[in-house]
Amino acid sequence: SKLGDAEIPRGPIPTNQDWLKAFRNGEWEKFINLELPNYTSGAYAEQQTFPWQEEGYLIPHEPLRRDLVYAARVLQAKYFDGTVQWKVRNFYRWYRDFCHIVHHHHDAEEKILFPNIVKKAPVPEKCSADHVELLEIMDAIASYEKKFVGSDDQKRKVAEDLRNSWRKFVELMLPHLEEEEAMITPIVLANFTSDEYNAIVQKIVKDLGPSGNAVMLPWIVDALAKWAGPGGIDRFYTKVPPPVVAMNKKVWIYQGAYRAKLLRSLQLDADPKLKFPGFVKLIVTPASKKNKTLLK
Repeated sequence: SKLGDAEIPRGPIPTNQDWLKAFRNGEWEKFINLELPNYTSGAYAEQQTFPWQEEGYLIPHEPLRRDLVYAARVLQAKYFDGTVQWKVRNFYRWYRDFCHIVHHHHDAEEKILFPNIVKKAPVPEKCSADHVELLEIMDAIASYEKKFVGSDDQKRKVAEDLRNSWRKFVELMLPHLEEEEAMITPIVLANFTSDEYNAIVQKIVKDLGPSGNAVMLPWIVDALAKWAGPGGIDRFYTKVPPPVVAMNKKVWIYQGAYRAKLLRSLQLDADPKLKFPGFVKLIVTPASKKNKTLLK
């Protein structure tokens, strides 16, 4: 994976069940400070290869879960107290793209996935009901950006409000994602073939458009490397148009690395002065130099 976090020290990787247990027991500090397991869903048993109907939801949900929890970790007061302007800037540069993708994910469910499923079977009302509250929390988180002004004490108060809202976001979103996986997957299995479901996925990919895919695909592939391995990435790429795959491999994956580093930078003491790797620079930079230039 090219979005790796080698610059951040890592501890032992817990099992999926240890990680989930800490969350379900309300052990918040332990939960957000545990290293993320390679696989984060509690809806399906961890396994070497997942059935297509399970992969369908894991593909967008795994990167979402990982960044939700990673953000909670780096927003802790020891890393982020609101008084360091470059950290506020980097967080919200990352959050704008994260927010866009989450909004699209919910919209795609409401406008594309669920209407297609409803043609064959009812969709549990809770799947849609949660979206309203989740989007309200996300809008509140966005609103804090302009409040980091005034004295350091005022900024610390805004940072604490942001932390509390993020915790609320995580505590609502993680069960929501797991419930969708647990409730929708059996419906898909009982009513759709793999080809029929993939046709719906193609509509979602098309609806993302170039700018959405530029953000979403590297994020997905980075998570796939952890929970599904190279075989999972290869299977995913067969469902994506070849020109889109080529753009992801040649350009977007490096821009995704920049976004990942924005979030990880909150744990650093000094501003890494990250720069967005533009299309032209990536195309003309020899492949052997790309990884070295990403950290500059």
